[in-house]
Amino acid sequence: MARPQKYTQAQVVDSASRLFKTQGYRATSIDQLLQATKLSRSSLYSGFGNKEALYLTVIDQVANQSACLFFDVMQSSSPEAFIRAFFRSYFADNSAHEPGIGCLLVNTVVELADTEPELVKHAMKYLILVEQSLTAYFKQAQQAGQLNDQHDPTALAKFFMHIKKGLMVSVRHGTPLDELSDVIETSLSILKAPSITE
Repeated sequence: MARPQKYTQAQVVDSASRLFKTQGYRATSIDQLLQATKLSRSSLYSGFGNKEALYLTVIDQVANQSACLFFDVMQSSSPEAFIRAFFRSYFADNSAHEPGIGCLLVNTVVELADTEPELVKHAMKYLILVEQSLTAYFKQAQQAGQLNDQHDPTALAKFFMHIKKGLMVSVRHGTPLDELSDVIETSLSILKAPSITE
């Protein structure tokens, strides 16, 4: 008779996610993952595959959580309020106040661009979807009269994605949050400007 599982997938992925966010992919060993998840080596490999497979699962979870976090805000907020929430997602909980923790998707692209093309490709897929969603959101905001129609929605989406990526790298390097808040408020002023493409 098979022994019942003493863990849930969510618990394992959350523990692995915390470790990957703090240390990065390359610096995280299998032994550290075993300690963090409290799994045996056989349970980790049979339930989640190798380190790369577990990391891909973590990326999927991070992307899905982010999508759920912003869906309601997108439906009910002004463009300025939504983008402020979009930027501030990196300190949505206490863990994100610690130096070294930023957006896992951005961290993946920055850290592994030259060594792990499959992981980078997986992360980029979600970042591209985020940019496309922002473009659609800005178009809807223009149609609703919430945003100046002289703005190019695609250019706005690219602009804020680049700011977001810069913020994530800064978080990872321990930049004080008050400095990042100033960057957020300055970048939001673009929404009040006549156009970023003129």
